[in-house]
Amino acid sequence: MREFLNVAANELTGHSRFLAKSSVYVLGICERELRDGPVTTQYEQKRLAALVGTGGTPAELRRALAGQIRSGAHDDDRWDPLIAELLAANIVEVRIVKESHLAPEHRDTIERSPP
Repeated sequence: MREFLNVAANELTGHSRFLAKSSVYVLGICERELRDGPVTTQYEQKRLAALVGTGGTPAELRRALAGQIRSGAHDDDRWDPLIAELLAANIVEVRIVKESHLAPEHRDTIERSPP
């Protein structure tokens, strides 16, 4: 599909060309999400559980972390691990959407196999 859309985009103009190019971009995101999604979810769950100090699904752990941040539980001596987690979470998201936007030192920081 990607090859077809790339060829079609080169033969199209205007808004149709934009739509074809956008579709190629979205297909790339879908491909990376399918390839890396399960592993990054496990990676996120492992990191969050360690930071929050409890188990749960990634969604439950994100809610627990948000509550801890609001309560000030990560102020002072727990600030650095919190910032490291927020950076890791953003690196994962940018890797899926547009890896070339990451600084070179962040492009291969995510485990590609289950933790």
